[in-house]
Amino acid sequence: MPKKNYDKVDGEEFQKAFEEGFDQAKIDFDKIVKQKLIIALYGDVNSGKSSTINKLTGRDEASVRSKIGWTKEVILHQYAENVFFADTPGLNDPNIEVSKRTDVFVESSADVILFFFKATGFNDYDIKAFSNIKKSGKPIIPVLNYIDIWYKDDELEDKLDHDEFIQQLEEKIEAKVIPISAKREINIDLLNSKILHLVQTDGKDLLYLKVSKYKDNQVKIWINGASITAAGIGAIPFPGADIVPLTTLQVGLALKIAYIYNCVVSRGDVMKLIASTITGSIGKQIYKFAIQLLKALGWLGGPFGEGAVMAVAAAVAASMTYGFGWACNAYYKSGMTMDLGTFGEIFSQMQNEHFQQNRS
Repeated sequence: MPKKNYDKVDGEEFQKAFEEGFDQAKIDFDKIVKQKLIIALYGDVNSGKSSTINKLTGRDEASVRSKIGWTKEVILHQYAENVFFADTPGLNDPNIEVSKRTDVFVESSADVILFFFKATGFNDYDIKAFSNIKKSGKPIIPVLNYIDIWYKDDELEDKLDHDEFIQQLEEKIEAKVIPISAKREINIDLLNSKILHLVQTDGKDLLYLKVSKYKDNQVKIWINGASITAAGIGAIPFPGADIVPLTTLQVGLALKIAYIYNCVVSRGDVMKLIASTITGSIGKQIYKFAIQLLKALGWLGGPFGEGAVMAVAAAVAASMTYGFGWACNAYYKSGMTMDLGTFGEIFSQMQNEHFQQNRS
């Protein structure tokens, strides 16, 4: 097997690899963002549906751009170009035809259902309505709102009654509930995580994150996952067979992070970020440091020399992808107002921390 040359950066080869990597990442990205995400809301008019969505998104319903009627009964609240929360009629609506049309909408269009119960009490009609919606086969999250009735000063005061009520409800509906208080923002992050889990199919978690105010945890998961993948590729972004998949990985990460912060980016925008860090002097310095470290530890030379170099290359690939991801997060979170010098500083700090923590 020919040895890789890690000391040399071929500008033309990298440019070609970037173009190929960007094109592939953009194809995959466009397939996701051209989809539509609809989250249906079921519950009485006073069950806290709107206030819960306000807490999940950090936006008041009045700030939503438009309301589009799917039928006279179902209202689609548009929170992004292709992200909607569908408000359905109250459960106590006696009109059977209204109920049927609502069910048709849910079965044909909804990606996930939030079904709201109230901590102040539930009845047989609520249980029956939940069972009927459950038959649609759609992912459904039972949400128990107003649990602040058991709290005092943000501390759970009446735990016994709280636990007994939840247990009774879960036994009735045969499902686990997410207990929340939209008023006090209790467990809203837990509900957010559950929604993310259920809409991951076909990458729709990306669509949801665009309107969710809980972005940071998922960005962390993306960056850690990309770093692990980069290590598996087993090289740094320098000439070699691994440059295209690694570049595709990093471009894809940048596109996803930009999207959830509502930043529209071009090929040139992403290229300048990658060029300012990964292919620049910072990247060379990181690799030279890694090689010097191995030499100092006596790992290089002999029959295992090339294997040790490859191990370092994998570690550097992971660390550089990690640093690039966090720098992108800061850059796009700023609305692309951050200068490249600060971007490079964040990249250098984060990749160095990652490398130091994982070199052993």
